[in-house]
Amino acid sequence: MIKIILKSSLNLYQKFWLLLCFLLFFALGMRIFENNRFSENIDYSYLLLFLICFVVVLFFFNKNGLIIKNNKLYQAKFIFGFCWFKLKKNITGITDITILTIKGVKKYAFVSDTHPDKGYDVINYDIYMLNEKHTVKKYLATAKNKKQANDAIVIINEVFNFKFGLYNPRFYD
Repeated sequence: MIKIILKSSLNLYQKFWLLLCFLLFFALGMRIFENNRFSENIDYSYLLLFLICFVVVLFFFNKNGLIIKNNKLYQAKFIFGFCWFKLKKNITGITDITILTIKGVKKYAFVSDTHPDKGYDVINYDIYMLNEKHTVKKYLATAKNKKQANDAIVIINEVFNFKFGLYNPRFYD
């Protein structure tokens, strides 16, 4: 089994909100625990809040990637290198693989009232699988930099022998 861990599934803004949720649920759980510590009737709601805190922290470390196992390709999600979700990709009819560079700007959601045009540049390196004429394009994964995308393609090509090339659809051949 080959694991290729590419990038975090959350951006900085999403991680900020997850951290706030963690702090809120933890504080509520501690408050309920303190109020019920000396009571004979135990309230288990604080245990549920601590469990929610634990899940929120796990999603904080969630990463996207790929798994190659038994000549099958999977999109996967990892937490601390452990795969907790995988989705099999259909590779029938696929002969080529490419990297498409997507450039754009993401707006800052928390400063939109004061500066509606504030944003930051985003560059994603999306890996796509293609058929022979490049008329069918299947998304595979996103890498955070060009080197990481190239390394992933080298590993995939070792197993599946796809041709790496520029995206060039030929509709009228």
